[in-house]
Amino acid sequence: MLAVDSFIAFITEREAIRQRREAGQPWPWTDDRILRKYYFCNVERENDKQTKGITALFRTPHKDDPNLWFALLVARRAVNWTPTLADLGYPIPWNPEHFKSVIRHRQKAALKAYEAQAYKVMVSGQKGEQAELITSAVLSPAWEQRSKYGPRPNDTLSSFANRLAAAPFMGTFYSGQVVADLKYAQLRDAPDWHTFAMSGPGSRRGLDRLQGKPPRKYWPSEAAWYSEFRQLYDAVREPIRQATGLGLHAQDCQNALCEFDKYLRLQNGEGERSVRRYTPPPALNPQPPIAPTIVRVKETTMSDIENTTENITVGEQIARLQKRWREVAAADVHTPKWSPPTELEWSAWLQQVPYIVLLEDVLGRLEAYRGSVRTDASTYLSMIVNNDGPKFMATRGLSRPKFVDDEDEQVVFIPR
Repeated sequence: MLAVDSFIAFITEREAIRQRREAGQPWPWTDDRILRKYYFCNVERENDKQTKGITALFRTPHKDDPNLWFALLVARRAVNWTPTLADLGYPIPWNPEHFKSVIRHRQKAALKAYEAQAYKVMVSGQKGEQAELITSAVLSPAWEQRSKYGPRPNDTLSSFANRLAAAPFMGTFYSGQVVADLKYAQLRDAPDWHTFAMSGPGSRRGLDRLQGKPPRKYWPSEAAWYSEFRQLYDAVREPIRQATGLGLHAQDCQNALCEFDKYLRLQNGEGERSVRRYTPPPALNPQPPIAPTIVRVKETTMSDIENTTENITVGEQIARLQKRWREVAAADVHTPKWSPPTELEWSAWLQQVPYIVLLEDVLGRLEAYRGSVRTDASTYLSMIVNNDGPKFMATRGLSRPKFVDDEDEQVVFIPR
């Protein structure tokens, strides 16, 4: 009983965090060390950022399309990242070459193409390029047999999900993700709308942990898992409603089990490296102000670069620049509304700058410009390009793109 009480308490506090944040309260929104430090999905999946994006892009404008299920399959099984889906557009009728082109274009521009932290979108056991694999092994076969896998009159959520789970490289977890979206646009009158759920690895482990059993990634059968899960759901549904006001359907309860499993693993000191840490927005996590540094170009020769062992991708450059930007922006209490460059702005800038400069100095120069010029982020970046890039290239004669880290200082050599 204690473990069930802990599960209800976890759901209650996670929902309270969402409400406190949306009410504009200052961070941190909880005294729970784990919930404050790590990223956890919302209790109701409908409140998650990616779900809201998919709703706006696909679910709402195409709610009456009989092939909406396939668009949601593309969204959840192959991408799960709304900026990519916005580039893709509504994928009906299916055009595999367009899909691959969008993915490759974003990757070439060092933009994120997939969201793989919530769950894996790869094709297990298969080797090759991700865009090609997911297209040829999952998406195109499902589209070609859409009359076999798609919803039918009088379908329940369970009957549709089980049929879709039999498609190549789908299974119960992925088909459950598709149903979790489709149920809000179609199949709204299905008799199992509130009680349908399919397990995932986290919810299987979580159910075992609640029962004091060694956590299993696989159960004897999906029916065996659901039988025990349904007992839990029936037991906690009303206490959760009383504690939070939420009328959770079974799929949200299943998702919460997965998040609770993550919480217990962290509590037990297990798998910390695999869990994403939560970074509050800079304005919500103020730091004491710091003085901007003076820009200087590192005295680095091409031979120094060639002898450096670590090569970093453009995407990793962007991640590091974004991290430092957040740190500097957090320290700037005088301009709290200063907004960081977008992923696209960083990428465009990185493609323009063919020189080496210390990353700390990039942020220091931005601080200096910010004190005297009121303009947008991309203009600041252009100032750095125009003032520092040509002169350094002329004096060093550098032409080959590379990004390196040395042990003493972080150095960015940004490719054209």
